[in-house]
Amino acid sequence: MKTNADITRQSPQKASTSEPNAAEDNNRGEFARSQVPTESNDEKHIAYYSALVGAWIDSRMERDKSLLTLATAGIGLLVTLLTTAGVDSIRMVFLYGASFLFFLTTIIAAIVIFGQNANFIQRMVCNEKSENRSLGVLDKTIFISFIGGLVLTIIIGISTGIG
Repeated sequence: MKTNADITRQSPQKASTSEPNAAEDNNRGEFARSQVPTESNDEKHIAYYSALVGAWIDSRMERDKSLLTLATAGIGLLVTLLTTAGVDSIRMVFLYGASFLFFLTTIIAAIVIFGQNANFIQRMVCNEKSENRSLGVLDKTIFISFIGGLVLTIIIGISTGIG
């Protein structure tokens, strides 16, 4: 005869159910597997690759859009500084001119990149040769010219604040 202490020492699972046998485990596994759709490894690889390419294109385009927006804002800031503070030396004329040129280069290169990206993607979809070195050059140009304009604008701001 079992006492209350014996019953409480027993695990709740063992007290309420008997242990399942191997055949029941196997049937449960087959049922669970039959409910999950299966895909071949090739389909998974294609879907994974497609998602990666889409994310890569989106991030690159977003970077170019951001640089275009910031370069446009940089030109607006330069115009504001030029009209409010004016130019007091030839050095400032050079800094303003170079900064405008850098930001303008960024804007033009970004617009060209947007046009070439569409052509590049179209060639890839048609399985044509998709190597385009000019996109790489333009991508470096847009970044370097933006950094140049940014640095010169900071120098202009500091010079205007001090002078």
